[in-house]
Amino acid sequence: MKNVVLRRDALPAADSLFACPAIEPREDSCFANPISVYPPECKLFIQGLAPQQVFCIHSGLVKLVNVTADGKESLLAVRSTGWILGVASVILAKPYRATAETLTSCELHHCSAQEFRALAERDFKFARQLLQLVSQELYDQTDQLVMLGTLTARQRIENLLMQVTGSDNGGRVELPLRLEEIAQWIAVDPAHLSRLLKQMEKDGAIKRDRGWIFVTGLRPKV
Repeated sequence: MKNVVLRRDALPAADSLFACPAIEPREDSCFANPISVYPPECKLFIQGLAPQQVFCIHSGLVKLVNVTADGKESLLAVRSTGWILGVASVILAKPYRATAETLTSCELHHCSAQEFRALAERDFKFARQLLQLVSQELYDQTDQLVMLGTLTARQRIENLLMQVTGSDNGGRVELPLRLEEIAQWIAVDPAHLSRLLKQMEKDGAIKRDRGWIFVTGLRPKV
């Protein structure tokens, strides 16, 4: 399915939408390694494999995807600047629960599991930041559950669009996700999402043109 590109005259950066405010990339120990640049569609680690390393995002977007035994794929999250990927698996010494794949070109620090655990054990400040990161992740997951349990499908897609277009500081943003991935995110099937977008276009909330979505008149739902 085609990618959906969200556009408006005034948009925040996509990186800021999915950034983690609680933690900053480390500039010491293993995170003093040179930043590596990864192209889009690059798998950083694979669901089910033993954890070998973590990745700290300096810039770019990474998606976390889970695949069930029958091959059903689910988008769990999109991560950007400040997030460290693979933390839970490395700390618990358990297999990765999802596959991490770059959505855009990304600048990443990487750190071996052994070095990362050693840093967390000896550096109190870093351990505190990790606690903030895990807490932020749990908070976001609770938010997602509340949204799925209380909002209609249309309200969920409107909330997502409002998050992306909720700033007045100029520029534009691209959300490089397929329609089916957005459908997974708001827990509807792709056909229903397509019908929702058509109805929203009819209602004047959005306009669509050659793969772009122009946001014209949404109202936030809380």
